[in-house]
Amino acid sequence: MSIKIGSTDIPDIKLGSTQISAVYQGSNLIWGGLTSFLMGSGAWTTPTQACADAEDTQMWHDGVGAYPVNGDIIYTNAGGLTTHPGNAIKYYQLGGGSQGNIGLGTGVVANKFACP
Repeated sequence: MSIKIGSTDIPDIKLGSTQISAVYQGSNLIWGGLTSFLMGSGAWTTPTQACADAEDTQMWHDGVGAYPVNGDIIYTNAGGLTTHPGNAIKYYQLGGGSQGNIGLGTGVVANKFACP
């Protein structure tokens, strides 16, 4: 993926698992970094089900750690244009042996706990 300014393509930069991308917000070009991680693909009714889900789906988050924590936003693309659809009454495997909720339509992580 790259960003096009006029006729010039500006590629994204990847440092380890951190994708640094440019995004237009109105007429402003915003540079930021998102961290790639693997999480489960399911939305579950219990934390136990979420913990058993395989970490097989690539997502990105805006936090500073390897995996998202409470308050971080999860995105479905490296550019940060689309938040995870979430469902606050479902549980998700959030990677790194943890589970929690994701706010409906906001992608915001809440109630994150380590899996037993």
